[in-house]
Amino acid sequence: MSLQDRIKGRVTLQRAASNERTLVTRLDDLEGREHSTPHGVCYVLDLTSVPSNQHTAKPGPALYLWQHLELVYGIGAVTAGQLREAGMTDIRDLKDHQRYGPEARRVIKAIEHADLAYLRSCGAREAELACYFSTQDFMVVDIETTGLARALPLFLIGLAWYDAGSWQRRQLFARGFEEEKAVLWLAGQLLAEKAGLVSYNGRAFDAPYVKARMAVHHMKPPGFLIHYDVYQEAKRLAGLENRRLPTVVEHILGEQRENDTPGSLAPELYHAYMQQPSAETIKPVLEHNARDLADLCRLFDVARQAAYGLDHNLWEGVS
Repeated sequence: MSLQDRIKGRVTLQRAASNERTLVTRLDDLEGREHSTPHGVCYVLDLTSVPSNQHTAKPGPALYLWQHLELVYGIGAVTAGQLREAGMTDIRDLKDHQRYGPEARRVIKAIEHADLAYLRSCGAREAELACYFSTQDFMVVDIETTGLARALPLFLIGLAWYDAGSWQRRQLFARGFEEEKAVLWLAGQLLAEKAGLVSYNGRAFDAPYVKARMAVHHMKPPGFLIHYDVYQEAKRLAGLENRRLPTVVEHILGEQRENDTPGSLAPELYHAYMQQPSAETIKPVLEHNARDLADLCRLFDVARQAAYGLDHNLWEGVS
């Protein structure tokens, strides 16, 4: 079936869903609430919080940023290894180096003054630059959509933010396609309060998808200073069977996810729900999204611990 036929079919389903609005809104078993916005209503579910072990270190240069010798122009992996063997493990050790001193001093200045643009130009990863922000500056995001093409609506945006020692989780759910605009507007309001995002493959999928859907509804997407995509770091791990989030969680946290509905089934289950609305039909998707949010929060916690040298290296054994 062509993409055009799929879109036509879903538009037809959208019209049918609008005609059965009273059925779509009956989700009492989910213990959520209807939320009004300037663009209509949507359904909001506040989930149990996720305990956090965040430390109280102030934002600033992290240990591994100082130890990333390759940020200095002219130093590659081989040279960095040789310098470390010679006892120069920190960029500051190179400030008086005969060959690399001038470039090292430029990087030191950028690190000390939080010049993110310059550090990115030197090859610093977003995960390394996250140390310049507090945990409260980030919003964890995970979405569920009706397909991979951005022309198709999304129906669920999961959000989590750090507050008072734990991660608060909230799901914004469109009970019908007509509620997508309200979901996007409400998400935009919450996202605008934060400087950065945390996601899993969100740079390639979640962020551009939300941006495209907001454009459809003539909304301006929020801008962010940083996007910590855990998937980009997970790609550096060696010896994993795959890079799916549950696999990474098992490798890093030693926990297996059981009885989980694959995210690939979300579109099918949502359309089944649209045809016969019930909490039982859509609950597996909501639970999958909630688990993804919780796992991302915990991985981000461990990453923050590692960044300040308070724990093991999260991404040790990189390829």
